[in-house]
Amino acid sequence: MRLYKNQHGFTLLEVLVAFLIAAASMGVIYQIVAQGGSRTKISSNEGLAIMVAQSKLAEVQTGISSESGEQYGFEWHVYEKEQALPTTTDQNGLLQLKYVRVVVSWPESSQIRSIELETLLPRNF
Repeated sequence: MRLYKNQHGFTLLEVLVAFLIAAASMGVIYQIVAQGGSRTKISSNEGLAIMVAQSKLAEVQTGISSESGEQYGFEWHVYEKEQALPTTTDQNGLLQLKYVRVVVSWPESSQIRSIELETLLPRNF
């Protein structure tokens, strides 16, 4: 095979190198898109878990909460503890409060994720 000076085109090696570069780029782009999808799911689950925890805190304030349960695939636990803080406004010199902690957990991939919300409420709630 003779090469002429005015011949135009790419050699087989140049075409193979270009193909390898394109394939590697596509692989990286695929990983980025897949990671974005999984992060979106994680963020969505965290948002739902926060809403469940907030609703359980609201239930504690209204007095209709139970200690644990499951809702929308999320497992939750409510922990309550009486707490007294020093103050000058109460006849005993103590402000009677209730410490409330809500833990919401859910399975994600091969692990269990969880969030916690805590608050102090007046004891008469």
